[in-house]
Amino acid sequence: MRYNNSWQIFLFNAHRRESLLAEHFSPILFLIYPLYALAPSPMTLLILQSIVISFSSLPLFLIAQRLLVGKTNKNVASPIALAISISYLLSPYTESPISFDFHIMMFLNLFVFSSYYFFLRKNWVLNAVFLAFIVSLHSGYVFISLFIAISQYLMLHPISLKSLKLESLKNLIRQRNTALLASFFAISFLYIMSVPLMKAFIDHASGSASVGSLTPVGMASSSITGLLSIMLSDPGKFITYFLYNFPQKLSFFMYAFASTGFLAFLSPTTLLGSIPYFFFAYLSRYPAYYQLGYQYTVMLIPFVYVSTAYGVSKILGLISKFNKIDDHLAKEAVKKMAILILAILIVGTALEIPMTPIAPHSIFVKQGAMVDLPSLKVGNASEAAFALHKTIGDSNPYLLTTNNLFPVFSNDPNAYTTPYSNGTLTSMIYSFRFEYIVNDPSSY
Repeated sequence: MRYNNSWQIFLFNAHRRESLLAEHFSPILFLIYPLYALAPSPMTLLILQSIVISFSSLPLFLIAQRLLVGKTNKNVASPIALAISISYLLSPYTESPISFDFHIMMFLNLFVFSSYYFFLRKNWVLNAVFLAFIVSLHSGYVFISLFIAISQYLMLHPISLKSLKLESLKNLIRQRNTALLASFFAISFLYIMSVPLMKAFIDHASGSASVGSLTPVGMASSSITGLLSIMLSDPGKFITYFLYNFPQKLSFFMYAFASTGFLAFLSPTTLLGSIPYFFFAYLSRYPAYYQLGYQYTVMLIPFVYVSTAYGVSKILGLISKFNKIDDHLAKEAVKKMAILILAILIVGTALEIPMTPIAPHSIFVKQGAMVDLPSLKVGNASEAAFALHKTIGDSNPYLLTTNNLFPVFSNDPNAYTTPYSNGTLTSMIYSFRFEYIVNDPSSY
């Protein structure tokens, strides 16, 4: 997050040899930078990441409590809301990005929960603000915002056979919310079309970036238009990518919903926001998209828990509705169902704890890059990097290192990481007179 004078590129990314905004157009960086400037260290970003993910449980709790208080009394609603929040915090899908490097995706959970919270409060301005914040994390996240907007619209105007009648459709079109959704679609379309041009301008490139690019790895196409074209013209290829490594994709999907007893499926409308994730992750051959230990789980898990809160609300609402004649019977039925829901959440969460970093090593279930705490230790390469950094002080020599060790030297303007391309690496070695090369065989 700095201007590198030797490359004359704004927010130069030393690993990819381009502007950070050209790789992932993420304006949220400008809000993070003042905090980083106060204490310019990788530790600042890691601590910020942990705080944001932990704090995101608060709007989730408020969502669940607000939904449930309308179906039962606060003494029943609050414990269930708390259980949902604790289950979220203990989920390996929530802890997954913390076990990886710092990534701005970690804001997504907070923004998604906040959007739904203000939607429930009917505060449309703040709801729109957090939808915009989601887009600020990554240009491809405009699709997540769009699907959230669609889900919220459908909650305000549920689809039924009656609503499909011509007169009902005419009335729906005249609705203010319909106009707002149409406007949001139009703005999003302009944004999708303009992002590649902005990326090219920022990186002094020729403007060859593809329209609607998601910058995914291992996909049949790098753009939405390309994927849709393949789906229509070559469905066999489309299916081949979907079925690639399918058992692992399926288990990843099942574990995500199992911690809440699959209660999320009772609210399919709120699960719409996860469609963009499944579209690019499950049509990819890149395992990190559907493994624990990486940041991509945040594109799925907030929708699982929002849907769980809505699902539980539906169950309690139905019980109260069926027992309206006898108020005492209704209260007893709701209380028994609340106990059952709490048991489901506790058991489901407990069964997944062995996949989290807090589990003892003896019962730790390895998934992707997830690492349990007992296994974390400073290796020989790390010790060498810290010792060298202490030795060189403020002399700022030209230094080449690997991705995992770069944070040690991240404030040194002449420190670089090895690029993805071997050709680029060769060019760098000839272009710079590196005084130090610090290598870690386990990194890249």
